[in-house]
Amino acid sequence: ILRLWPRKPGYVPEFVNFAQGTHDEGKRIPDRYDFELARGTELSGTVVDESGHPILGVAVQVRLDAREPAWTVNPQPMISTRLNGTVGVFTDKNGKWKIDNAPAKADGKDFAFRLKFIHKDYIRDSEWSKLQRQQGLTTQMLRDGSARIVLSQGVPLVGSVVDSSGDPVTKGLVIWHDDPYFG
Repeated sequence: ILRLWPRKPGYVPEFVNFAQGTHDEGKRIPDRYDFELARGTELSGTVVDESGHPILGVAVQVRLDAREPAWTVNPQPMISTRLNGTVGVFTDKNGKWKIDNAPAKADGKDFAFRLKFIHKDYIRDSEWSKLQRQQGLTTQMLRDGSARIVLSQGVPLVGSVVDSSGDPVTKGLVIWHDDPYFG
C-alpha cells in the first residue's frame, strides 16, 4: 500500500490510499498525484480548571468522522480525520487553543468534530469526545470560539514495577485504561 497525507497550515488536510490489490503491484500508481487542498476554517475554545482558571499546556486533539471511500484503481482523496495530527495543539497561558484547518460546512451541513483533552496534571479524556459530550460542547461553539471545557485536577500515582523475583523492571509500560490498546 501507499498512503499519502498532504497538509499545509491553514488548509484542510487530505488522505489518499493506494490500497493493496488495487494498483497492480505499483504499476498503476501514477508518477504524479495532485491534491487540491481547500482553505481551512477556524475552530477554537478555552480550557479551564474547576475554579475557572485557565490551564496552560493542555493538548487538544481534533478529529472528524469521515466515511472512508472504497479505495479503487483511481482513488479520490478524502479529508484526513486527524485534523491536527496525533499530538494536537496546546493551550496558551489564557487556556486558549485554536486550529485553522477545519473543513467548512458543505451543502448546508456541518461536520461533527470530536475532541480529546490531555494534560499530565488533570483527568484526561479516556475516549474521543467524552468530555465534549458531558459538557455540551457543540460544533457551533467550536466555530464561534465559545467552546469551554473544564478539567478536573488529577491525583498523581506513584509506584514501581517488579518481576516475580522482586527485581525492578526498567523498561516497563503502565497504562491506566480499561482497554490497554486505546489507553
